[in-house]
Amino acid sequence: MHFFPQLFTPGKIGSLLIKNRVVMPSMFTNLASIDGTVTERMLQYYSARARGGVGLIIVEVANIDFPSGKQGFNELRIDEPRFLAGLNELVEGIHAYQTKAFIQLFHAGRQTTPLITQGHQPVAPSPIACRVIGFTPRELTQEEIQQLEDKFVTGAINAKLAGFDGIELHAAHGYLLSSFLSPFSNKRRDAYGGSLENRMRFLLKIIDRIRETVGEMPISVRFNASDFLSGGIELEEGVEIAQRLEEAGIDALNVSSGMYESGLTSIESVSYEEGWRVYLAEAVKKAVSIPVIAGGVIRTPQTAETVLEEGKADFIFIGRGLLADAEWANKARAGKIEEIRPCVSCNTCINRDFLGLQIRCAVNPYTGREARFRMTKTTNPKRIWIIGAGPAGLQAAIALSNKGHRVELIEKGDQLGGLVNLAQLPLYKCRLGQFKEYLIREVNKRPIKVKLNTTFDQNYVQDNPPDMIVLATGSIPIIPDIRGLDQIEVYAIEDILMYSSSIRNKKFIVIGGGRNGCEVAEVLATKGNEVTIIEMKETLAEDMEKKNRRDLLNRLKAHQIYWLVNHQVVRVENGKIIVLDLKSQVEVTLEADGVVPAAGYTPENTLYETIAEWGPEVRIIGDALRVRGIEAAIFEGEMLAYSID
Repeated sequence: MHFFPQLFTPGKIGSLLIKNRVVMPSMFTNLASIDGTVTERMLQYYSARARGGVGLIIVEVANIDFPSGKQGFNELRIDEPRFLAGLNELVEGIHAYQTKAFIQLFHAGRQTTPLITQGHQPVAPSPIACRVIGFTPRELTQEEIQQLEDKFVTGAINAKLAGFDGIELHAAHGYLLSSFLSPFSNKRRDAYGGSLENRMRFLLKIIDRIRETVGEMPISVRFNASDFLSGGIELEEGVEIAQRLEEAGIDALNVSSGMYESGLTSIESVSYEEGWRVYLAEAVKKAVSIPVIAGGVIRTPQTAETVLEEGKADFIFIGRGLLADAEWANKARAGKIEEIRPCVSCNTCINRDFLGLQIRCAVNPYTGREARFRMTKTTNPKRIWIIGAGPAGLQAAIALSNKGHRVELIEKGDQLGGLVNLAQLPLYKCRLGQFKEYLIREVNKRPIKVKLNTTFDQNYVQDNPPDMIVLATGSIPIIPDIRGLDQIEVYAIEDILMYSSSIRNKKFIVIGGGRNGCEVAEVLATKGNEVTIIEMKETLAEDMEKKNRRDLLNRLKAHQIYWLVNHQVVRVENGKIIVLDLKSQVEVTLEADGVVPAAGYTPENTLYETIAEWGPEVRIIGDALRVRGIEAAIFEGEMLAYSID
């Protein structure tokens, strides 16, 4: 018996039978070698998702035109036979779990830079710079377009030789094939520009030639049903593209949207609702008879099942959800919904891509590290006390218990979760709360002794000392030293977040424009308060991942929140706030009913040296070591279990 019968019913793409409807989409990982070969890191990463029960894995972008078509440093290559051995090994690792494997043939087009393409100027249908990249591409000649057709065909041949079950052409998100399809980026006046027929010519010729070469091997096309850009593809034309692709003989349509310049519509931020863009796939499915793959912040099997039940798609792609939990499909099939480690949409994964780093997940410490860390039971069980039950402490307790250690979790407050209990309160941060609840459930399932409302001191240790003490006491707010601050009403961030419904129609100054300051400012503004943020640095929320930061700043503007960067609150006089312009050294006087200090946090580790004097071995993890965020907390909590053996 299995749960979610629609999701776990076999399906077909072309003649290929796939064991269920869960698809892992292409997601760039930087796990390939610098020369484009498959690595052990990549093998283990994909094997983990296949072992986790996924029906189909579409392996990440594989370059067909090296180096001109690259968009990342450690990008797979499929342009030469010498890469076949590694690709075949990758296929074998996926097939070992009865999971099917496609590979995505890719060219970056205008959305890359000479830094990545080894000095080659990026190419495109027209010499229009991507506003995000800022580098003007060179317009392809017709002869060069035909040469690129050859390279896509070569990539397809190599995919078949490597043993892949199918291929996917990446014609979405503003990359080369997408840039030909979109009137936003294609301004050509020849046979490859203008009408939709002309804009599709390049892609359709590639499909025709690949079909002649690989026979019945399934072909999927990932394409934009909407560019979400003025002058780009809109849904009506996206549906027509889908119909023409079906006529061309492809076997599946992987429906997506957006490009770099459209902002948040291809890789969403926290504010996007689950399944928000399924309507695009639904419109396509109504117009075609071949399988349609849908996705877009689909996090739960309940949502995936509903999309299939309602006939809006035939397959569901789960992207970031499979980074957060490689066992997503197995757990869903078994009905173990509460055991699925939830994605919090923090976009740590995509931010690593932007930085040229290997893929990681804030809530799953194994993502991208599968080849390095494997959990084994300890041969030397220890009694370990963990002081503090925030995310680092909770994860450490789970990992140490899994290893076979005897764990006691000591928390001075009346609930588990630490600062996450506060961090989950701003708008759109509820997923963080879901992750906290997941950690608590995992702790409660294990033989971990939990003690709430318990003060840890020397007397506690002397009664029955453990083998090790782990300090996971987190961090505390920094209170800025501002002269005269006692002359005005001061609100703690915690008070604002917990009691915001009663704080209305006031004028506030938020001191500090980091992530916390911006989030509390937004909460105040939604209650009808007038808010100004004062920030000493050049920019607001500079430590945030780019897409979530962009979304947050857009919302601040929409709420008409005012901010002053390069400014510092220097004193309060007669109930007025005196702010110094750090560039001009001119003082500005502002009026407010209250201020909210949001100057950040500092480690709470005063116990560290004291505990060390008491005798037991002491470790320190998470924000108690250095204030960073949940990714470091989870990683250090898990890796503690390795470091002590």
